[in-house]
Amino acid sequence: MPALRTRGGRVVERVQGADRLPDRAEYGLPTEPQPVYAVAFFSQDLWGESDEPPWTVLLDLFDTYLEPA
Repeated sequence: MPALRTRGGRVVERVQGADRLPDRAEYGLPTEPQPVYAVAFFSQDLWGESDEPPWTVLLDLFDTYLEPA
């Protein structure tokens, strides 16, 4: 699993399992299953400070979409 905290306030919340990369699988190209991670992005890191309370955006991202910490 990647580092729990990465630059820019992103946090890997959990491993979702493994799946085939849809950009390749859709076109019938060979692709091996790879880990999928639930990654949290903090609102203040994405859009800056606000009068509203901070909140979190949670995305499922394939291993190849992530950079090592």
